[in-house]
Amino acid sequence: PHRRCGEVATLRQAEPCQERNEATAGGTLHPPARWLAPTVLFCVDLIALQLAVAIAGAAPLALAYAVLALGTLAVAHAYHVPITLRALDRTPRLIARLAIALVLLAPIGLLTGATDVLLRVAVLGVALVMAGRAVSLAVLRRLRRHGVLLEPTVILGGGTTGAEIARVLSEDRSYGAIPIGFVGS
Repeated sequence: PHRRCGEVATLRQAEPCQERNEATAGGTLHPPARWLAPTVLFCVDLIALQLAVAIAGAAPLALAYAVLALGTLAVAHAYHVPITLRALDRTPRLIARLAIALVLLAPIGLLTGATDVLLRVAVLGVALVMAGRAVSLAVLRRLRRHGVLLEPTVILGGGTTGAEIARVLSEDRSYGAIPIGFVGS
């Protein structure tokens, strides 16, 4: 009744691979994987920016930077969790998004004479967000490896390439994807 991973199925036949139970031994598929990881990243960024505001001085412009930085990160899809959780891959984009908040608030800082607070909170914000991201991505990667944040995955295409993809995803849980079937002709 169960297909073996590597066998091609049509869309109507897509059902879990037989090795799924072996691949997830010690771990189960958790639907919260889709929302838990982005929520963790958002909360870590929020805490990092609040800490930056507290250290830099809770001036209104510092608070505005924190709010605008979080908004900029959200709009730029910075809370989308990639298949590979490496902090350095996303560092340039995160710094650029955090710099947008600084650039947008710079004219207000110049007019109010609060550029020192704005620069302090921006530098601290970047440093703390990057440190928080490094730690949180390491924790998420560890949770994936232990089978906590696995997402059921249907592989498009079959044959030897699809079987190889299924094998790699089943062996290395740090990708966070566990194959449950194939869609192909």
